[in-house]
Amino acid sequence: MATNVPIHSGMTSKKFVEGNDVKLYSVDLTTDDVGGFDGVTSGSEKFIGLVQSISLQDARGLPQTGELGSDKTITMIDQTQKSMQMSRLLMKTRSVLRAFYATVNNDENEGSGDKQGYHPDDIIGGDTIKIYASTELSDDSEETSSSVGGLFDSENMVGLVQNYSISSNLPISQVGEIGGTKKYLLSSKASKTINFNRIVSEDANVLKAFYHNLVGGTPLGGNMWTDLDHPIFNNPITIGIEIYSGNVDPGFSDPTVVAQIVLDECLPMNVSGASQQGTRGIADTISFKWHNTKYINGGDNFLIDLDNPECREPFNLMVEYTGDDGDAVTSKSVLEGCLVTSINHAISHGSRSTAETVQVMWESTHNIV
Repeated sequence: MATNVPIHSGMTSKKFVEGNDVKLYSVDLTTDDVGGFDGVTSGSEKFIGLVQSISLQDARGLPQTGELGSDKTITMIDQTQKSMQMSRLLMKTRSVLRAFYATVNNDENEGSGDKQGYHPDDIIGGDTIKIYASTELSDDSEETSSSVGGLFDSENMVGLVQNYSISSNLPISQVGEIGGTKKYLLSSKASKTINFNRIVSEDANVLKAFYHNLVGGTPLGGNMWTDLDHPIFNNPITIGIEIYSGNVDPGFSDPTVVAQIVLDECLPMNVSGASQQGTRGIADTISFKWHNTKYINGGDNFLIDLDNPECREPFNLMVEYTGDDGDAVTSKSVLEGCLVTSINHAISHGSRSTAETVQVMWESTHNIV
């Protein structure tokens, strides 16, 4: 056979799977008489848009052993572990966790079609975020604007922030049972961390910027607070994240607040700074752990941490591949019993978009096409 002839007859580059051939949906499932998988509920598909990348992995251990008196080996088969990594642009009205749970919650706001219309203003960038910090809040537990005691006032704004990142991890273990191959995912306590990078000014370094109004305390003196051993820093603070629709520059039309997220009882975990000759700006980095998250004034469109009870409920995804005509479905796989094990996003000044990255584990796969 000539070397310039395809090994498989009819193979052309049009048959290669491309990014625009892959679609991801949140779906609901039907079950049979004994509770097993029986298909996807008709009309339940919720298209998850603005996905940048997905990576699916199915792995298993194959331990080998032998026996005394022989050099032969035997290969044994362990249970598989299924995981997916995914990156999606962060929207002002829908975080990736909300998109995952759209079918579970019967959320009509999530698109049911294969394509959705998006506008650049739908995407969160560095110019649509404001950061606030305060130690003088009320104890009202009701999740309203008043419950955060004026947190979102201009006097509590933290300026010169260059970027921040939020990460949350939910440890998940996979278990089975004697007599069967069915797998179950068990979750434990989630962790939450937020990191800030801020330029140092003559008025304050990053610690003073966040602890600018102390609870019954006296400032440490000077503007460069660096000692986490000081009792002042045993006082938790509250951090607010405010998301706007439109540019927050006062030269433009007035922006609209689309979400307010409150991180309650934050404690600094570490702070660091470095100076170098010749630099025009020195940045400090600070990391916080926090207790719980409140979503107010539209913030319930977001889930930024995995400590929410909703994130312990399994959901289902469907990965669909289309042919070279863009319509004919060549493959559909259902990922049943999904749980998110980690989520993070990072927002920088000057950025026009932000990606959320998640890692998902699931219990079983069903190939339906």
